[in-house]
Amino acid sequence: MIFACLQCAGRGTGSTDSDVITHPCSNLKLNLSTNNHSVVCFASQGGQTSAVASVPPLYVRMQGLRETLTAGVKTQVSCITAGSRPAPSVVWTKGSSVIRGSSQTTSNDGNVTVSELVFVPGPEDNEKSITCSISYSEGDGPTVLLKDAHVLNVKRKYHIPATIAPARVTLGRHVPVISLALGAPLNSQNLMEGSDVYLECDIKANPPVKKIEWFHNPRV
Repeated sequence: MIFACLQCAGRGTGSTDSDVITHPCSNLKLNLSTNNHSVVCFASQGGQTSAVASVPPLYVRMQGLRETLTAGVKTQVSCITAGSRPAPSVVWTKGSSVIRGSSQTTSNDGNVTVSELVFVPGPEDNEKSITCSISYSEGDGPTVLLKDAHVLNVKRKYHIPATIAPARVTLGRHVPVISLALGAPLNSQNLMEGSDVYLECDIKANPPVKKIEWFHNPRV
């Protein structure tokens, strides 16, 4: 008598274990030596698949940002996130602009990711927000943004003339940056005597100015 054993995408072991005989497929011939033994047809899949789980982060936290920054001086800040799978990519923004050039490392167990950013703030960055953020989605759900943000306090770097007495210098203050221009669409080359003229005075200062005065030849 002949038993047929059919396997798909698998193989038998060709080994004998107690009363159980396994054999690579095709045709298995039975004889007296196999009397009272069990006949097993076994198939196994050749490949293995690892399941990848997507886990949201526990937190995103910015560290190391000084309370007061100096314009033109490098500063370093870190962004730490933990718990997410797979490890996220951290994005830095200042105001609405993306900051590039950060470095990112992930711990050996894949649990903690740290992004380091070195940047040079300018006077125009005062009161702008710096943000580190990551985005993730759970399954087919919507993308979620997790972030931490801080408002920059930037002081202008300036030099004190030797002629100014130390008693007249207030620490933490700087000379404001002022620009004066004709209001649009006025043209300085096409002004008529007696016509109305309006001016725009733009001031960048930290701390903010408390009083603005206008002078004309040289009256207030």
